[in-house]
Amino acid sequence: MENLDDVYMKDKLVAALKQVNRTVFDKFRDLSIDEFFDRPPGGWSPWDTLRHLVKSVNAVSGGALMPRFALGIAFGKNSNERSRRFAEVRDDYLRHLNRGANAGRYSPSLKPVPATQKEAETERHHAMRQWKKAAKRLARILNRWTNSELDRYLMPHPILGKISTREMLFFTLYHNLHHATAVELQVQERRAGEAS
Repeated sequence: MENLDDVYMKDKLVAALKQVNRTVFDKFRDLSIDEFFDRPPGGWSPWDTLRHLVKSVNAVSGGALMPRFALGIAFGKNSNERSRRFAEVRDDYLRHLNRGANAGRYSPSLKPVPATQKEAETERHHAMRQWKKAAKRLARILNRWTNSELDRYLMPHPILGKISTREMLFFTLYHNLHHATAVELQVQERRAGEAS
């Protein structure tokens, strides 16, 4: 995967988004049914996490679908028309997380785990299909934006405040990888516990 710190222009941003989305899909697809639905006490299962990612990506897509003039009226425009780099957005997000920020309204509703193998397989297939649909939609919508528009128009982020659309996409890249990595670690811990 390309170093995300080097991603800035729209063509590289679209390519990185597609690549990250495939990575997320592959990591969740490779889990067993039991691993996919395993919810640690007080935490999220991979199933919950994937639904959180779908909810988050769909919110970004919804904002990016708004007419530009409506975005400008609702949230304003970036006065310097320049966006921060990926690493700056990532570091800002991590600072907020370290201070206790959480998913808030983007948390998944904690549904009961499916009772049968067939129900679990159906629900997993549905969740994976929803992820693919949300991920493809955002990449498709992004193609309608110009580089200058990505910097000019602001979007609201529940933790980071009003940020440029490009910065929202940087956040989305990092957020998706952040959660996929957390799921991978959670599953490794589970497997290590089962092996001992």
